[in-house]
Amino acid sequence: MGSQIFISYSHADKDSYGGQDFIAELLQALRTVPGIRDRLWIDEQGIEVGDRFDDKIQKAMADSAIAILLVSNHFLNSDYVTRRELPFLLRRTKCQGLKLGILYLGAVPDEALSSERVDHDGKPYRLELLRTLGFNHPTKPLSAIESRSKRDLLYRKVVTWADRQLHPVSPPVHPASGPRPELAIFLEARRDHWQHQFCMGTHASPIRPRLDCPAPAMVIGDDLDGEFLFKLLFGSDPATFGDLFALAFATNGAAEPTLGPLRVHLLTASGQLHRLPWSTLAYKGRALSQVGWTIEFHTPGEPEFPDHPRHRCHFPGRLLLATSAQRRQAAHFDDLRRFFQRHWPQNPEPALAADADALRGALRVGSTRLVYYYGPASRDGLLLQDAADGGWVSWSELAQWLRESRSVSLLFLNLVNEAGDEALAHGPLLLDTVKGAVLFQCNPRAAAHDAARAGLAWLDAVFSRRIDPVVALHHHGCGHISAWTRYSTWETVEPARLQNPDLVNLLLDRRQQRDTLAGARDDFYTDAVRRIHHVVALGTPGCRTRDFPPMIQQHLVRNQREGEAYYYQSVDLTPGIDDVQGVDDRVRRRFRLTPRQALLDSLLDREALAGTAFCFLVLGWQAGEAAGDAARLLPAVAEWCSKRLAAELGSGGWQAKVRVISIVALEAERTDELVNMVDDLIEVYDADRCFHFARLERLAAVLRSDLRSYFRNETLCACHDRYREEFPELLLGKRKEMPFDEAVSTIRRGEPDNWGNLYDELKDLSATGAWPPPHYDANFWSRRDAR
Repeated sequence: MGSQIFISYSHADKDSYGGQDFIAELLQALRTVPGIRDRLWIDEQGIEVGDRFDDKIQKAMADSAIAILLVSNHFLNSDYVTRRELPFLLRRTKCQGLKLGILYLGAVPDEALSSERVDHDGKPYRLELLRTLGFNHPTKPLSAIESRSKRDLLYRKVVTWADRQLHPVSPPVHPASGPRPELAIFLEARRDHWQHQFCMGTHASPIRPRLDCPAPAMVIGDDLDGEFLFKLLFGSDPATFGDLFALAFATNGAAEPTLGPLRVHLLTASGQLHRLPWSTLAYKGRALSQVGWTIEFHTPGEPEFPDHPRHRCHFPGRLLLATSAQRRQAAHFDDLRRFFQRHWPQNPEPALAADADALRGALRVGSTRLVYYYGPASRDGLLLQDAADGGWVSWSELAQWLRESRSVSLLFLNLVNEAGDEALAHGPLLLDTVKGAVLFQCNPRAAAHDAARAGLAWLDAVFSRRIDPVVALHHHGCGHISAWTRYSTWETVEPARLQNPDLVNLLLDRRQQRDTLAGARDDFYTDAVRRIHHVVALGTPGCRTRDFPPMIQQHLVRNQREGEAYYYQSVDLTPGIDDVQGVDDRVRRRFRLTPRQALLDSLLDREALAGTAFCFLVLGWQAGEAAGDAARLLPAVAEWCSKRLAAELGSGGWQAKVRVISIVALEAERTDELVNMVDDLIEVYDADRCFHFARLERLAAVLRSDLRSYFRNETLCACHDRYREEFPELLLGKRKEMPFDEAVSTIRRGEPDNWGNLYDELKDLSATGAWPPPHYDANFWSRRDAR
């Protein structure tokens, strides 16, 4: 093999596209890479005056490792190209490993790309350019791309490919449980042949080769060997499937299927194919499952690469073990219980269902992550009890119960009877009811012990070692296995649960009030005089109004600019304060200051602020029991901020960088009168240029939108999935909002495993009119439990 890059083109294309020279653009891009620049060979530069051009071109083609064909109608009509260059290059691709790249300059007919030709010696050859994947498609040539920037992206693709061919790297080794190369196969039976379409995530259009493979009439029974199944999928021509694997594994040249693990997505509507033993797939006597291959079924739609989301299975989570009421199965479930108790002692005990009613009831509880069935089944359904007693659970019933649960990530059917294979045809039905995968393992009764051991090994691989469930099934499964999936990437994660004290941040969004004070912070940058922004935050009992000032400080810190520093100080106001001196005395007692000490020296750290551009002090005034003195308290606090604190901010060097956001948090049964009082105070202080007084919108309680956001977030809320949409309406009743304390105490009543009972309890209380409470009652649940 040589080391040059041979550019094959037609001279007529230089002036054929409205003055745009695509060939010059491509060469410019190729020459930007030093490792490519010196290896380019194009006849304009490679042939000197006096040279025999045919000899020079033939030698250049022989010395090249890569050939790039710039295909157009002119190119295919060139006698020299089609009789001299193409036959030589195509022979070298088959016999000597020459790499061929195709870039379509203009639109050309498919018939011209796949036709019989003859070379200069009169020998026929077959031109099959459509079988070689090009940098672009004949229907999307360069001449159709008006934007130079978009053409440059295509040239970049050519340069990257050429550099990879000249400087090949060893293919990466993919771990069996990590990301793997993927290949999707759309397989459909015709009258006397199979229609194959191969899709890869990196390629937009399917590849449709005509393969030499067994006819549909030969695909019968479950005794077919792995070599036969390989030919059924990929044909018997190594050159054809070698190119497919080269694309799948991203390697140079034809690749062997045993190169590494491959995730094969099989899209077919043929129930006949679903029942074949795909886990035995083999090549040249070697089982491909040993290399890490997996076969996964999907319900067929359009022949394209399956587009599924990543799935996060939150575990530890609820487990449902279902079995027929037989001693042999019960012993296996004892082992399963001990397995989960040993690895996850804090996890709830796995639920056991031994009859249809128990299975449906357990699924209705919700939040079930895994359903593991061990026992007999047939084309009719699962046999949980004696068939004579009507113990069948039909596949449609099981699908309906799983759909109602809305939480199952995995359904593993470990079937142990002679008719188990008949259940495989119901994979598509069940796949629509789970979030991740439906897995089958079918064995005769004589292999029941092996099936039990394989099931336990699979559980350990998936939930203890966190391996992809399909990979684990192909590695540990026994008997006839089958996998139906609907995820692109599997991830088993331990759910992150926030503690209940954080419910204040989860339920009370208060975005309008937060945005108002964030805007006040930003105004300080443009107003050189104003130094204090003072507001009153009003709320009714149960709204957690006193928690609002620290929430504002947290919000500002999360959105702080570079060079900003934040401090938060709170002052509890006691009853009886009715003037400025009373406020000043309370502040000085709170921070242990003498009457002559500077306030800001205790509220801030002067040395820590040396390198900051701006310091913001969030001052939170908590009224508490003093809320009844609001008529005297509010003017006193405003006057203290306007006179005492503002005077200190204007001296001692603080005024250059310190600003104050002062918040009086006041909770009262009736806020209408307080609103009028605050509005009167705002008019009094409106003329103060250093001090701004404003009133926030009333602090609302928990809204419907807050509850929906909380219950729909699986990371924040451990509620069973089947209740997530109903709880917000049930908690609110016919109200638009509810007190925060009431919401938190009720939600805590459901955490972590009492959601079903709480749901029924609220339903009963609502039916009798006892829920929601007619008035705010902080002790509603404690008084009810004391009855």
